[in-house]
Amino acid sequence: MAVDAQASAFVATKDGVEFGAVPFADKNGRVTLLATSILPDYRGQGLATELTRRVLDSIRAEGKSATVRCPVFRSFIERNPEYAAMVAIPGDGRDGRGDV
Repeated sequence: MAVDAQASAFVATKDGVEFGAVPFADKNGRVTLLATSILPDYRGQGLATELTRRVLDSIRAEGKSATVRCPVFRSFIERNPEYAAMVAIPGDGRDGRGDV
């Protein structure tokens, strides 16, 4: 996983092919994760889960928090509650209104 700062997206590659991306907005130490896109040929291989984990680990390593607007991330966090403390999900009372 790498960050494409110009596109404001986390990008993932496999065998030299960019297969997935997570666009984001970063404001005042809070990263808003907008969506997850995986090319059809790469779906069903666990790559979205791995990308999600790496994105959240990267945000945590930078000492930032996240607002999740993407259903892929919401589902991941439900299955991996160890990330819940660093993430706000709109509608859960901790949505970071005004951040992005």
